[in-house]
Parts: sequence; C-alpha cells; structure tokens
Amino acid sequence: MMRGQIFEQVKARVNAMVPYKECDYRNFIIAKLFTEGEQDKMTEDWLRKVLLEDVEDGFITYGQALTLAPLYKEVIEELKRAF
Repeated sequence: MMRGQIFEQVKARVNAMVPYKECDYRNFIIAKLFTEGEQDKMTEDWLRKVLLEDVEDGFITYGQALTLAPLYKEVIEELKRAF
C-alpha cells in the first residue's frame, strides 16, 4: 500500500473519531506522524503540549482541550494497535 493511501486511511479514521472542524489541523498532524512512522513521538506529554499550544493559538478553548485530551489518547492508542 502506498504512503498516500495509508495517510488517507489514517486521516479518515482520526476524522471519524474526532469529527470537529476546529480539530482538522490536529487530525492532519496525527495522520501525518503515523504515516511517517513517528507514532512513538505521540506520548501523553506530547498530546498535552500540542493541545495547550492549540489553546494558546486560539484554535480551541481550554475546555475543549480538556475534553479532547482523552479522546485523542484513545485515537492514538487505537492507531498504534491498527498500524
């Protein structure tokens, strides 16, 4: 399977689990990291850091970050098992 096809599959799975418009960029980054074989970088600390950066940049609110953190953790763990 080609890298582009894998990326599209991963991105579709992430978008299905986190279907919020304000999460499109973060979903893209997670799919890209998986496609590039960099999934080990996506630790809980990494997730907290990037979500707080998204809050600081105005993409999401702090409340949304608190809600998204466990959801993204679940997505990342599922993707690690699948890919």
